Amino acid sequence: MNVAEGCSELTIQSAWCLMKPGRDFRTVDGKSVSVLSPGTWNLEAGPDFRNARVVIGGTESVGDVEIHRRTSDWNAHGHAGDPRYAGVVLHVVGRNDIAPGGKTGPDIPTLILEIPEPDTRPGSIKFPSGKCTVFFRKMNDGELHRYLSNAGLCRFRIKAGETCRQVLLKGAEPAFLGLLFDACGYKANRSQFSQLLSRYMEHRALARDADAEIILWGESGLLPDPTRQRLDNAMAAYAGKCWERWWRLRIGDRPPIRWERSSCRPLNTPERRIAALSAILTRLGPDPLKSICRMSEDAGDGRGAASRLVREFTVTHPLWDGQMDFVSKAKKPALVLGRARAAEIVMNAVLPSVHAYAVARNDTATVARTVETWRAMPSPSSTGSRK
Repeated sequence: MNVAEGCSELTIQSAWCLMKPGRDFRTVDGKSVSVLSPGTWNLEAGPDFRNARVVIGGTESVGDVEIHRRTSDWNAHGHAGDPRYAGVVLHVVGRNDIAPGGKTGPDIPTLILEIPEPDTRPGSIKFPSGKCTVFFRKMNDGELHRYLSNAGLCRFRIKAGETCRQVLLKGAEPAFLGLLFDACGYKANRSQFSQLLSRYMEHRALARDADAEIILWGESGLLPDPTRQRLDNAMAAYAGKCWERWWRLRIGDRPPIRWERSSCRPLNTPERRIAALSAILTRLGPDPLKSICRMSEDAGDGRGAASRLVREFTVTHPLWDGQMDFVSKAKKPALVLGRARAAEIVMNAVLPSVHAYAVARNDTATVARTVETWRAMPSPSSTGSRK
């Protein structure tokens, strides 16, 4: 019995991930298939596995593999015509529900994956152990804690060293802003936030007290036209005030920034990220890095500095906590930037920048304090929701 017929898509993906090289199959139209490598499991938007190696009908192919419960899911999930799936070389399913002669996509071979017996093992042992298992198994809790703490500190020093280079090339404030914009952009819109930073820096060069919130909204191209889009009263008033101020600040017409939305979680929309970033910049003032250095110094020891910085980068907004964009409301209100994400920004952008700035000024006290603060930072699991 092929139990894959009744399995979830995740179960079929797991079975494909654990595929041992050399297994042979047949496609639904009778072609031979030999799996040389199942590929790398893709946990983001697009095909389920990348860079798989398969021999189909005697011809070796390297490409993507897409997995579904049923053959018809290819069209049901909207993959037909989606350019992200142009590199799929094999469609793996639990059950073929397409009649003979029917098409599942642009001539993609389809394979029914056989899972002969139900896997009743606990989830924690369904996946093979990694190569580091033996190494870490020999350590007691104290040794493991020291090892991971030192590894984290090593990562911080590498990051701070890279930031030092940017400080020397660009200056302390631009280097910090580059890291901050990059952190707010997430993977999906990193290049878009880089474009937004370039435009923001142009405004800063013209006016030291530039209005960060309005510049970011105006240059993002995301401000809606209240005369054409139906907004609720609060959002219409907010957008109207932004437009009123933006017309006085705008430099000129620019090509729009093309924002990526397909791989963004509902609460990670470009609008919410810009709302968070504008709130942070407004809070920090015209010299954000110097403001952070003062906060860190005023907080005292590393534990106090870590707590203060996470608090400062956690963003709540009376309007944007309940919005996904200018039109759509969130199903449940959530902080524009939660504590978990704030902690990540502090670790990846703020502390490396403060450390690099202190090194450039030969400020040994601040250098030592940033290391102490890094060690006192909460782990991601202890900062609460990532919303």
